[in-house]
Amino acid sequence: MMLLDSTDGSEIIWSNGPAGEQWAPDLYAYTPGDPAPTLVFRNQNRSAQLNTIAVHHGKYAFEELFTNKDGTTGWRLWFIAAKGSAPVVLDSNAADPQGLPVPAIWSTITDGQVVWNSVHMVAGQGTWSLRSYDFSTKTTRTLVEAPENRTEFWFPNADDGGRVVYSTVEYGPDDQAATAAYHVYIASLSDNPLKPRQLDKDGLAAEPVLAGDGDTVVWKTVSPPMSVATWGQLVRYSLRTATTQQMFFDDQTNLDYQSAGNRYVAGWVWNSRSFDVYDLETDSSVAIEEHEPTSSIGAYNAVAAQDLLVFVRGDDSKPGGRNKWLCDAKLPHRD
Repeated sequence: MMLLDSTDGSEIIWSNGPAGEQWAPDLYAYTPGDPAPTLVFRNQNRSAQLNTIAVHHGKYAFEELFTNKDGTTGWRLWFIAAKGSAPVVLDSNAADPQGLPVPAIWSTITDGQVVWNSVHMVAGQGTWSLRSYDFSTKTTRTLVEAPENRTEFWFPNADDGGRVVYSTVEYGPDDQAATAAYHVYIASLSDNPLKPRQLDKDGLAAEPVLAGDGDTVVWKTVSPPMSVATWGQLVRYSLRTATTQQMFFDDQTNLDYQSAGNRYVAGWVWNSRSFDVYDLETDSSVAIEEHEPTSSIGAYNAVAAQDLLVFVRGDDSKPGGRNKWLCDAKLPHRD
């Protein structure tokens, strides 16, 4: 079973499990033009799930979810420095008590480090944080943290220029989700401590990604008390002019898990029978695949990086679950 896919624009990765298994515990990689995929990580726990995955220049990070013997959920963040290298656990909830949230651990990799969100018990208080692991010093640093009833940290996205954007859920005095603010920040990873700058103005922003043009940040709008992982309309923000602009897709009202390459933005589409990406250069929607509304064929899990688009084509016509094909397409480069 293929569950998730991702790319850095050169290499494609996906989580997978053998036919007939319920879970996708393994990680595979493929570079277009290679004769066959490579198994990067084979999980000894065949009922585990790889929940989030990331790749950058031959390095891999991914969250593993599993069930402990007492029935509680465990998680680990793994890092593999290169194919054939031993996997290393960067973070886990092994030392935390029961009852703490088990969020999706979103990781992003640059040439120098891995950055991820996390939640742990710190001095008797549930605490959310952003952390980083430096490849040269092999040390872990807490970039920013806050009590769980004040701020949650989500969706870090970093580039090789040392910039990181991330999302927060910030609670008011009543600690209620309905009155929480959703913000997007940018910071330089070279600053210690981190000096974040808020980009949005309305408190409805979530899941930012940096585009390859060096100027654009894309995020989605989310209204409390909705989850930060829900669907939303996309917005582009210019770091140069500090202005926002809504992104209109021809056949999509909402997207999720958006990604940005040099010129195009992709995401998990609401309507899988009409698969579009967004051209940042022309400010327009571009159709990739169109199927009849009643068709059993659809497109899912789209990811854009640099000038590469990766997506899953699925067919629901046969019993026993969706048949899936992992597809890639070369996108036009920015003029």
